[in-house]
Amino acid sequence: MKTLKKLVLCAALAGCMAIDAKAILITAGTTTPLATGNQTSTSQILSIIQSSPYNVGPELYKMNVGDPSDVGSFASSYTTTFNSEASTFEITYISGSAIVANPAYLLVKDGKHSPAWYLFDISGWNGTDVLQGANFWPAEGAISHVAIYGTASVPDGGSTIALLGSALVGVGALRRKLLKA
Repeated sequence: MKTLKKLVLCAALAGCMAIDAKAILITAGTTTPLATGNQTSTSQILSIIQSSPYNVGPELYKMNVGDPSDVGSFASSYTTTFNSEASTFEITYISGSAIVANPAYLLVKDGKHSPAWYLFDISGWNGTDVLQGANFWPAEGAISHVAIYGTASVPDGGSTIALLGSALVGVGALRRKLLKA
């Protein structure tokens, strides 16, 4: 029985150590955007990007500079920080459902400079890695908001229960094998 407990503890520790926090860096001037524009109203931008060939879905998450509350169906899952000049940002997953969207897009908007906004494809993002943005209008402007668009899928509870059940069956089989030895 002690061997089984040690085995389960080792497996749990190995699983925790396998979780590797990564960051995806998007840099203005270096990372190529899918689209840019000089429109300043959000409705104009949405009409452009949602009618584009990129199949941009609904807004899933949005954070305005200077506003303490995140917006969107995933607002409770993320937090965003901006530097004091609002030329960099960091979107961090905190808990709950993560955005798992394919395709997924990041919109970074200023509104007063050229270009007024950038649209980036973040379809390879797993929803939990940190999204960092840098060098957006560093000398002449500031980010007004960042938003993530896409058609998100939330895993159903059935697949989670099935996975847990499979793990328990495996532990039970291992236990029986260890008890016989």
